[in-house]
Amino acid sequence: MRAPILAITIAAILPCLQAQEAPKPAISAKIFKGEVDGLIRLLRNQAKEGGALGNGGCRHTAMVLSAAGNCHRFYHAGDGPWIRNAVRSLFLDRRKDGSFGDLETTRWVISALKVMDPDSYAEDIAALTAQIRRHHLTYSCPLIAGAPRNEDLPEVIEKLQSNVTALQKRTPDTVDPEHDIALLVSLVRAQVAARKVSKPKASARSPLAWSATQQKSFDYLLRQQRSGIFIIRVGDKEIPDAGLTALSLAALQSKPAALRTKSEEKVIEAGIEWILEQQSAEGAFGQRNLNYTTCAAVMALAKANDPRFKPVLDKAQQYILFIQNTETRGYQQQDRDYGSIGYGGDERGDLSNLQFALGALGDTKLSAEHEAFAKTLIFLQRTQNLIEVNDFKRKIRDPDSGEWRTVAPGDDGGAAYYPGNSPAGYIEQTDGSRIPRSYGSMTYALLKAYTLCGLPPDDRRVLATIKWLGQNWALDTNPGSDPGKPEKTKYQGLFYYYMVMAQALNTAGVEELETWQGEGTQKRKVVVNWRTDLGAQIKGMQAEDGSWLNERNGRWFESQALICTAYAMLALEHCDDL
Repeated sequence: MRAPILAITIAAILPCLQAQEAPKPAISAKIFKGEVDGLIRLLRNQAKEGGALGNGGCRHTAMVLSAAGNCHRFYHAGDGPWIRNAVRSLFLDRRKDGSFGDLETTRWVISALKVMDPDSYAEDIAALTAQIRRHHLTYSCPLIAGAPRNEDLPEVIEKLQSNVTALQKRTPDTVDPEHDIALLVSLVRAQVAARKVSKPKASARSPLAWSATQQKSFDYLLRQQRSGIFIIRVGDKEIPDAGLTALSLAALQSKPAALRTKSEEKVIEAGIEWILEQQSAEGAFGQRNLNYTTCAAVMALAKANDPRFKPVLDKAQQYILFIQNTETRGYQQQDRDYGSIGYGGDERGDLSNLQFALGALGDTKLSAEHEAFAKTLIFLQRTQNLIEVNDFKRKIRDPDSGEWRTVAPGDDGGAAYYPGNSPAGYIEQTDGSRIPRSYGSMTYALLKAYTLCGLPPDDRRVLATIKWLGQNWALDTNPGSDPGKPEKTKYQGLFYYYMVMAQALNTAGVEELETWQGEGTQKRKVVVNWRTDLGAQIKGMQAEDGSWLNERNGRWFESQALICTAYAMLALEHCDDL
């Protein structure tokens, strides 16, 4: 009986599955509507007697429901008997221990229940999520987490068109639920990515936006270079530095290529050629702080957008993956540094190194499905003061005194430097334990990292992070430090803070931030346009020669105008009204 039904179904949907030979599909929120409708109709008409979809297994049914709930039609449990029957069939496969078998199937079931009826199935969702956590893993929607990155979307769309063409040529008596469901999930993932790309931004900059403030800082950097190379001074010696050069070249390339003069372009090209010569056989760049330097080099090379650099970027990607603290380096999930990346693989990991590394992995187009992201999430959660997800409570050695102290997570949603450690200080508890303080630059780093790991905007971890940022909105200081610390603590890493703020909010697609301003009874809710406000703040701090300098606290190399200027320029490329 299945063959005639299938023949009729394929005939009905073929007009929707016609291959497009001419132009590539536009990246809009409406891509693949007909194809998704056709595949859902096809799979629905092949439903098993109890309502199960695909091969009748729990995972196939959950995958189809998740795709249906995330596609352009946003199906839910009230949309008809086929959906209700499919959801009901899921629970027929539930085991005595409450699970749905393996963890991957459980993730798909959670995803299906969340999009079908999150309120009715709230208890089931919570119980299944808890099961996943008991395996030291975190839940992320497998469909959304697998959505392509913005820059990869055109290529993904082109490949999907060829898959659609192959489906069109299939004979009517062929049943291949494995292929059909995989294609449906891929098409919906493209829709999810396209919705994000096509979403209008309130104050997105013009691709050719460039201001007098930026040109002034650009000219300052040009005066510091020698044949595209930037140096550091150690005593009486001047040493070419790969990290400083790469960071400065990335800043210089914030000026759109179409607006650069030939002499400006020549300086950038000379610096890029020198950077290329600095890569080691292992893929790293520089001689010290290898992760930072390598990530800065990747940033500079990726901005050049030259296909000749792909082998170099691939090699750098492999180095960054190699130094991640995972099983291949002898780490276990219970270790503090599991999933992290440090300065070069031999030191403890931290959130600052990690956010740079994730940016570089994105620039080198690492697959969103790569296991590195899931392992990274374990470390990220342990830096976040969010009791629900942070399991890092234990005795550790104080990094300053060497004394044994018990550290525990707080619950304000912000982030520390690494699990149990915060340069912003600690909150002492009555039981003798202490909470590492959340502070601005690392909380923005967490938002950026979570986004690059594929967490959607409505994930509770992301929402908690954004809430902390709104409650601690500040532009004149790096907020969060212990009030009992010296005044200058509030200004440590200020220009790094500006850079990571702009990168994080831009990456996460946040255009406006809901903040609380004022004190006591005068406190009120204010929605800020961060692109405008941050741009104005940085512009007002620029020196006459075009540079910036952290005059309040030179910690973390911000005593050097070159580094502060590069940070400021990398922030300004995401700002408005300069």
